[in-house]
Amino acid sequence: MKRLPEDASNILTLLSARVLKNRTTGRAEARPVRDDVEAGEALLNTELASQRALMDQRIGQTNEVNYRATLLASALRELNLRVTLKVDRDLTDPRYRAVFVKSPNEAIRTMSHEELSRYTHGVLAQMAAESSFSSVPTTEVADALTHFDSARATAGGVVLLQAREGRHRRLKGW
Repeated sequence: MKRLPEDASNILTLLSARVLKNRTTGRAEARPVRDDVEAGEALLNTELASQRALMDQRIGQTNEVNYRATLLASALRELNLRVTLKVDRDLTDPRYRAVFVKSPNEAIRTMSHEELSRYTHGVLAQMAAESSFSSVPTTEVADALTHFDSARATAGGVVLLQAREGRHRRLKGW
C-alpha cells in the first residue's frame, strides 16, 4: 500500500481515507487500520471546519473594512467639495492646500488603509485649525473614520487570532 506524502493536500488525504475505508469494509483483519483512518478523518474534518470558520470570519471582516473605506471615501469627497466651494474653487488657495495635501481621490486610490486613516486624521486636524472652515461640517467624516478604524482593528484581531493558532496560511487543496 502506498503512503501519502507528508505535504499531501487535505482533499487528497480525505479521498485516500475514503478509498481505504471502502477497500477494507468487511475485512476483520483490517479493522484496527480502518478505525485509525476513521479517527484521523474525523480529526481532519473537525480541523478543516474550524479553519473554514476562521477564514469566513476573516473574509467577513475584510469586507467590512472595504465597505467602511468606501463610506470614508464618500465622506472625504463630500468634505472636499464643501471646502472647494469655501475657497471659490481655487485649488491653489493655501488654506485648501493645507487641508488637502493630496486630493482625496488620489489618497483613496494610492494609499493603504493605514495611510488613509492617518491622512484623514490630518485632514480633520487641519480643518479644526483653519478658522475660515469652521462652518464646514466634519462630523460625517469623523464618524466614517471612527467606524473605519474600528473595523480595521477588529479585522487585525482576527488575523492575529489566526496567526496565533497557526491558521493564517491558505488551506491546501481548498
